[in-house]
Amino acid sequence: MDHSEDVDDVKSSRLKEIQNRIGIVFRDEKILQQAFVHRSFLNENQSLDLEHNERLEFLGDKVFGMALGAFLYRKLPDVPEGKMTQIFGFMSSAEMHTQIAEELGLGEFLLLSRGERREFDSGNRARIFIIANTLEALIGAIYLDRGPGMVELFLQNTIFPRLEKVIAGRLYLDSKSYLQETVQELRGITPTYEVVTEKGPDHNRHFKVVVVCGDRRIGEGTGPSKRLAEAEAARDALLKEFKIEFSNVKTC
Repeated sequence: MDHSEDVDDVKSSRLKEIQNRIGIVFRDEKILQQAFVHRSFLNENQSLDLEHNERLEFLGDKVFGMALGAFLYRKLPDVPEGKMTQIFGFMSSAEMHTQIAEELGLGEFLLLSRGERREFDSGNRARIFIIANTLEALIGAIYLDRGPGMVELFLQNTIFPRLEKVIAGRLYLDSKSYLQETVQELRGITPTYEVVTEKGPDHNRHFKVVVVCGDRRIGEGTGPSKRLAEAEAARDALLKEFKIEFSNVKTC
């Protein structure tokens, strides 16, 4: 199937629109174009002289990690390594990258196969990873074309300003860590977890866990593993004991 019109479109006005949105003018637009070519598109268009974006994605991931690590080191001089690692993990997550990419509208510029485009536009789980990877490829392209200083500027305008909200809302924490910090802060003790029941064959286990604060059970959860049951118990405790609704889907 011939997608040459799509390619021509990206080469012309749409490349200019991408640059307007990100506030960066590329010296070599071919590098920018490559950031938006998904492997599936080339599978349907093998005659086209294009490269997919996976190598740029690899580069962008490493460049972003270095820039974010340096930013957190400078910005949080009194924060211990363990907490910085948690914050780094959240700010470099697929969910965070997807949020930025969606706000910039990068998905509309992606070159995908017809089938992949239908899946992408339906909003399924695969969309998160495809568009998050596209942001990383874009960062790689910016680095190659304009250097690390321009990458820093791009991140200062997109991801870095969210740090304050991430810390204030403790968005970097999972439910167990959030509960532990809350209990320690308000009551000066550490919650513990107890397995109440464990049922089922090895291939289909079912756990019920309670979380204990002092001499009180403050939450319970179930799941196919002890870890997942504990996470659910922590969410239950946060809601019942502290009126905090914890969600795995967090935006900032």
